[in-house]
Amino acid sequence: MELQEMEEKLQNRDVLLKVKKKRKQEKRKEKIEEEKEEEVELSQDPFEVLGRDIMLMILKNLDARSVALSFLVSRAWHGVASSDSIWSAKVKFLLYFLTLWLVICI
Repeated sequence: MELQEMEEKLQNRDVLLKVKKKRKQEKRKEKIEEEKEEEVELSQDPFEVLGRDIMLMILKNLDARSVALSFLVSRAWHGVASSDSIWSAKVKFLLYFLTLWLVICI
């Protein structure tokens, strides 16, 4: 009787181990699939994801050099980065500090 019970326990243990192993494999597959989906989402152009208006708001908050570098990304980015609304604010800012500097130096 004891031998049969031990065999049953061993069989049950083996079955449980197989089930656990299968679950781990399924979780790994799910994780890999999720990572692939995230990579696809992250590899998309922010201009396509966010749209022109939000990209304008983002570029307005960057310094002039960074905005100028964004010209080189793509034609769509060039179109947004060359917007007068971005550069007028940056030019006003630079002129203001240039005027202050001239007043201090003179």
